Formats: sequence, C-alpha cells, structure tokens
Amino acid sequence: MKFYTLIFSIVFFILLAVYTFLEFKKEPIKVGIIHSLSGTMAMSEKSVLDATLLSIDEINKAGGILGKKLEAVVVDGKSSDEGFKDALNQLIKQNITTIFGGWTSSSRKAMKPILEKNDALLFYPIQYEGFESSKNIVYLGLIPNQQVVPTIDYAVKNFGNRAFLVGSEYIYPKMTNKFIESISGYMSVSIVGEEYKILGARDFSDVIEKIKITKPSFILNTLNGDSNIGFFKALKKAGILLNETPVFSFSITETEMQKIAQEIGSMEGNYITWSYFNSLDTPQNKELKKLFNTAFAKQTTITEPMYTAFMGVQLFANSATKYNCYKTSTLKKNIGKQSIGGAGEILSVEETNHHTWKQVLIAKIDARGEAQIVWDSKIQQEPKPFPLYIDSDAMLRYQYELYKKWGNKYEASKELK
Repeated sequence: MKFYTLIFSIVFFILLAVYTFLEFKKEPIKVGIIHSLSGTMAMSEKSVLDATLLSIDEINKAGGILGKKLEAVVVDGKSSDEGFKDALNQLIKQNITTIFGGWTSSSRKAMKPILEKNDALLFYPIQYEGFESSKNIVYLGLIPNQQVVPTIDYAVKNFGNRAFLVGSEYIYPKMTNKFIESISGYMSVSIVGEEYKILGARDFSDVIEKIKITKPSFILNTLNGDSNIGFFKALKKAGILLNETPVFSFSITETEMQKIAQEIGSMEGNYITWSYFNSLDTPQNKELKKLFNTAFAKQTTITEPMYTAFMGVQLFANSATKYNCYKTSTLKKNIGKQSIGGAGEILSVEETNHHTWKQVLIAKIDARGEAQIVWDSKIQQEPKPFPLYIDSDAMLRYQYELYKKWGNKYEASKELK
C-alpha cells in the first residue's frame, strides 16, 4: 500500500509540475503599452517604450510574476488624443486592463474616462500639470509643486526675476503656466511674455522677436516634442545665448537634448528639472546603466521618463507579488501602499492621490551634452496635485474653458487667432 501511495505521489507531483510549466508557457499575463510610434511625439516616446519593454524582459528573466510570464501588447497612440483612445480601446477589447504609457497630458486625459469606465489601471510615466487624481492612474512623474516651484526659486536667485513663458498649445503648458502666474507674486517673479505654438510647430520667429524685445532674465519652456528643435534653432539664429538668457525646460530630457544638439549644435547652458538623471553616482544607478547599455548594445543615456517607466513595471510586479494577485482591481486598491527601491531614491506612491514622492534635481547641460546636477532638494517632496496655496476651483474652471475652446479636446488643432 505504501508503495502505491509513493508512486501516486510521484506521479501527482510530476503532473502538477508539467501542468504548472504548461500554464506558464500557455497563459502569460498580458499587459498593454501605449506610446506614440508615429507623429510629432514619437521622438520623445520611443525610448520610454524601450525602457518599459526592458523592464518586462527583466521580470520574465527572473521568473515572471506568480509563475507566469508577462507579455507586452504594444499599440500606437499616433501622437493624438483620438489615437490614444483608439489604442486603449483595442487593449480593453482584448481584456487587457493593466497598461503602461502615455506622454502628453491631452493623451492621458483622453484615456482617463475609458480607464475609469472599464476599471483599467494606467502607469503614467511623465510629469504633468497637476489638478487631477484618479484611482485608475498611477502618476509616476513630477507635478508643479515638485518641479516648477524649485525651478523658479533657483532661476530667480541666480538670474533675476523676469520670466518669459513659451509652450505648446495644449493642456500641460497652459495649466503649468497658469500655475506659475498664480505663484508669481510670492515667488517674486515678473512674467514679461507668454507665447504658445501648436504641437509640431517649427516656426518660432515671432516668439523670438518678443523675447528680444522683453529681454527676460530666463525662459521657462513647456514645449513638447520636435517643436523644441525649431525653438532652439531660432534662439541660436537670433544670437540669444543660453549662457546669457538661460532656458529652463520642463518637458525635454537628456536624450532629446542630444537629438536637438545634432540639429543645431551645442545645448550647453540649458537647464532641465527632473528627479532622475543618468549622471547620478550611486551603486544602484551604475548597475541600471550597465543593464541598459548591455540590453541596447550601446552607451545609453537613461532619462527620467525612461527611468520612471522602467520602475513603473517593477512597482506593478512588486505589488502583484506582495498581494498574490495581478488582477487590476486588486492592484488599483493596493498600489497606493507601495514603495520600491530605485537607482536614486525610493519610489513611494502616496495612497491618498496615487502620485509619487520625489527628490527633485536641477541640472545644467554641459559642453558634452550631459546633465550636471546643480541643485538637489535632498529630501523627497510630497506630491500635491491640489496645493492649498492655489485656487483649485479656478484652475479647473480654466481647464474646462480651454477644453471647450479647443472643441472638446485638450489640445489646439490650429493656431488661435
């Protein structure tokens, strides 16, 4: 009898192992990735897509999540609100409700109602304008109280108080600059000019003329995508030197700086504000850079959007493992309790609003095109999407006015006259 019991046990465990192996091979956990693979934002989003896929690959190499591999389903947002909505609906139809991606705020806002209606969860890797909170979105990037406030404080202390605002004609720059206007009084900054161009615009001759007339101490730049090439090219052509009239850019990264430099020459003297830079000198960051360089078979500059995208997947895996469930409903309920170690800081999600605490860094681009850190907040800054020192109701009314003005969209489709 004992002999048959032993044989039965052996056969049972063999069958269980085979079943588990087949399940692992047969039924991967499908996750969605939405980024612009075409259009004006493709320049910015391609590297973030690569970082997301690398993070998924690393998780699979380590055994997957709960005995299953991750399978990425990549769809093209096509640099438009409609493109992102269509892409998200494609994923929803496939019952894929854990999603990574997005860049522009208009794309995120276009996806938000669909996410909430279908109880899907988006890990959004980019800084944005604040004044939003959803249990269906994990906001991995900086918001104005973390990014804009320290930048203005640094710029005023080092260069003077005359600021010129230039941005793309869509929701993030408009709301961010409205935020700047709201805090200008107690931050002792004088706004001497404010200009916008539609996404993808390349002609900035009129903007440059106004910069020359107003003579700002510094420029605050919220342009997105390849419009930055036209803007910096126009600055250079006009003889406006970055070392004399510094530009503080909120939406472009080290990689984009390098691409712009290929078009116009050195970007030395430009400033960028993020919570991660490739130059961070920590053991964890050295290992991360080694991983990226090996994976892409070249020297890779890791930007904050790439870093937060990579960490967003790790955060998802950590939460699924901790709660023994990868279902979106469970993740959504528990993701706000999560923290995970990173290359430069601990990534912590604030339970009350699904935003992340951030250590803020300001860097200056050197002659080699590398970001050299010139200011460090030292401690993590609490995310405040609805800061108490701002009239949030007024900000939301302004946002709604823009939405209606642009034909129920979060970006302008043509120049406003």
